[in-house]
Amino acid sequence: MEERRQNKGNPMEYKRIQCIIKQEIRKAKGKELQEKCREIEHHQNMHDDFNVHRKVREVTRKCHKNNCKPLVNEAGEIIIDAEKKKEAWKT
Repeated sequence: MEERRQNKGNPMEYKRIQCIIKQEIRKAKGKELQEKCREIEHHQNMHDDFNVHRKVREVTRKCHKNNCKPLVNEAGEIIIDAEKKKEAWKT
């Protein structure tokens, strides 16, 4: 990564180093996934359903941020009243 930062002014070398870094990241992710699969298989062989489901959930979990924000008026105050919310949505 340091080498990439040093070659920021040279686009061809920067791109070459960037490709190498991406390849290494892909390999590392693949190894990590294989290791987790081995752990799942180990727990399956031991008939440990609790840990199998826990590991599967860990592998397949996707984090989503809650993007709900409160409705505010022009003054920046949070609107609580239902009628005021309707008015805010109309404008």
